[in-house]
Amino acid sequence: MKALKVIGVILGILILIGLILYLSGPDKYYMERSIVINASPAVVYDELNSYENFNKWSPWFTKDPNTKYTYEGPKTGVGTKMTWTSDHKEVGTGSMWIVENEENKMVNSRMAFGGYPGEPNARFVLEDAENGATKVTWTYEEELHGIAPAFAVFFDLESMLGPDYEKGLSDLKTYIESKPAPATDIAVAVVDVEPITYIGLEASADASNSDAISSTMATLYGQLMQAAQTSNLQMSGAPLAVYKSFDEDNMEIICGLPVQKGTTIDHESITIGETLGGKAVKATHKGNYDNLPFTHEKVNEYIKANNLQIVGYPYEVYITDPEQVSDTSQWVTEVYYPLGGGE
Repeated sequence: MKALKVIGVILGILILIGLILYLSGPDKYYMERSIVINASPAVVYDELNSYENFNKWSPWFTKDPNTKYTYEGPKTGVGTKMTWTSDHKEVGTGSMWIVENEENKMVNSRMAFGGYPGEPNARFVLEDAENGATKVTWTYEEELHGIAPAFAVFFDLESMLGPDYEKGLSDLKTYIESKPAPATDIAVAVVDVEPITYIGLEASADASNSDAISSTMATLYGQLMQAAQTSNLQMSGAPLAVYKSFDEDNMEIICGLPVQKGTTIDHESITIGETLGGKAVKATHKGNYDNLPFTHEKVNEYIKANNLQIVGYPYEVYITDPEQVSDTSQWVTEVYYPLGGGE
């Protein structure tokens, strides 16, 4: 009987300790870290509203570069999801998906980790800072339920996760600030152009996925080069790309190699095309292809400001061969928008 009383007392003490821990424990986890990035909120938001470049600055990627990643849903915005699998104890298995966003202001992701019952949120909050910079605040937020508050007493979120957040933000800052900025002094003018005859291959691509666009274009140009060699065709100028349609979700593009007018080719997929001659709005883009959308924006602003009318399809001419010039800052691309009715 005495032993039973001792056991009962011990159990009572343990229950009391558990109750005290439960009552004194937090009802949620919360942590945040901030940094100022010398880039606009729009630039930062575009990086955080997708997982496409997440591992270029993620503090966990370097812990196990052999981690396997899979992606689901759209490329950007709510619904895009990334899942990972790793044998590294600090990486493990899990997934994260964007559940909420506000353009240029906030991106919120929910997370799930293998063997862990909770689903915490990782939120990025963007605020304007001085000189066009952006203050980025990265938070960890999790509501605690059941007996979780009791265990939370022994969990130091600040020391366990804080250093990873700090490294991640530092690497995000380095990554964004090291990307080549679009030129702001792009010259746009109306010029006279000659039509360009070309052999071309057409394809569709996800307009939001730059890697998919690059891969598609590389494949098309490779096929064109091979066909030109087989048919003994000589290029008469620099390669070009004709944009039949382009929106946020999809693009239809024709990759072309210029040839002499009157050229024919016997191929089931390759066609002969020709750009429009006459008046066109021209802009010369210098630098990485990633910033070409900015140059197109400048051209469209010029067209709107001068009440010009576009006819036909816009096209780009790639003056510089990337295989010959490795310095992307020296790459030159000419952008043309054919016009109707003169200036």
